[in-house]
Amino acid sequence: MAGYALDKIYRQGYEYQKAGIMLFDIMPDHFQQLCLFQSEKYNEVTRKRMKLLDFVNSKYGSQTLRFAAESKKRWYMHQEHLSPAYTTNWEDLLSVS
Repeated sequence: MAGYALDKIYRQGYEYQKAGIMLFDIMPDHFQQLCLFQSEKYNEVTRKRMKLLDFVNSKYGSQTLRFAAESKKRWYMHQEHLSPAYTTNWEDLLSVS
């Protein structure tokens, strides 16, 4: 999307720099953590902001807009660090001789 905008405004001889937009306080309704003294949940402005984020991501693809703290790399669990599943897997059950 930014590349499309740059193609429209690009002029030879000017230097351009990559920039980003950071959005904060965007979360699902049921995960919100309210301030101790906050009387209401989400206000209308926050709801509109979240709907816009969902709209852009549904139209231009998942992760088009994302949190600044999110990594571009996909996260994978380190399977080698799993704890034994003694209560759910017969293979991990301890045996005492």
